Amino acid sequence: MRHRVGLFLLLCGVGLLSVGAPAGREAQWGSQFADVYTAFAPLYVFYRAYGDYLFEGTEVEIPSDLSSACERISSELAFLQLDLIPQTGSFSLDVMTDVVHLRREVSAYCEAYHPTLDRFQALEEMDYALLEEAGDAGLFAGIYSLNRYLEKALERMLDDIEHDISRWEFGVAFSMRSLLHRENVTRIDENLREILYGGEEACEPPVSVPPEVAQAMEDLIGWSGRTLLPGEADVVTDWAVTVYRHIMEAP
Repeated sequence: MRHRVGLFLLLCGVGLLSVGAPAGREAQWGSQFADVYTAFAPLYVFYRAYGDYLFEGTEVEIPSDLSSACERISSELAFLQLDLIPQTGSFSLDVMTDVVHLRREVSAYCEAYHPTLDRFQALEEMDYALLEEAGDAGLFAGIYSLNRYLEKALERMLDDIEHDISRWEFGVAFSMRSLLHRENVTRIDENLREILYGGEEACEPPVSVPPEVAQAMEDLIGWSGRTLLPGEADVVTDWAVTVYRHIMEAP
């Protein structure tokens, strides 16, 4: 989805790595942040479609899981917060504060706009009068604000991870989990080399990985930046699973 372009550029900030000691739970946090972003995606896609409608006059399609997004986001943020609690002794409390604040903002947003999201979900075709009414009432401005809070939490997490390799693990887990969440993979983000190899000019991962994982990374990078042909999505998924399992199971 289009919102992931900015995320990939943000995660590319982990690039040009020097080897450091792994910090343990960062891959899990990267995976969990991917779950949060995936839960948030229907709202953000709707927000972007509304923007395109305003500025380009394009038609607005309603994401199939729009009305369930609020519940999913709240659930994923709760899981993330629970996993962060044991780390607050050695990990920045600012990250926890960001996540707690984001949960409150999501709760307030959903309380205010969930009935309207349900109305959109029930439509068989777009009601543009309802769309403009929702825009005037702040539904889309609220989505924009939630996205900024979410980006702030992600940025803070990356800033507070001390070791380069740990940031690399976070980015790889985030990118692979995000890829695996996509129902229809039609294109691999062209910035994937910077995520998997830790730098735009790097030719291999910053740490030793098993041959099958190295090959899966190389193949994913080789197919990035182009539209996938019919049948290639399943192959890409297999490669992503190989990389994801390794990064989540690595000591």
